[in-house]
Amino acid sequence: MTEVWTTEEVADHCGIKASSVRETMRRWGIEPYDRIPGRGGANRYPAAEVRAAKQAAPGKGNRTPRKKKA
Repeated sequence: MTEVWTTEEVADHCGIKASSVRETMRRWGIEPYDRIPGRGGANRYPAAEVRAAKQAAPGKGNRTPRKKKA
């Protein structure tokens, strides 16, 4: 069985706010595995994909150096 994480679990693992999870997963190309049933149901994401994407993400403040002016 596939291990899935709730929005809160993804936020905790990635160190982001729960309100940012949906956008972050979209940018990383991770589709929701399913939704928790009910009116207020939240997306659940495959844990293995979240771990791999987090590992591959650049570190905080990672930027391309600016070119020196000639």
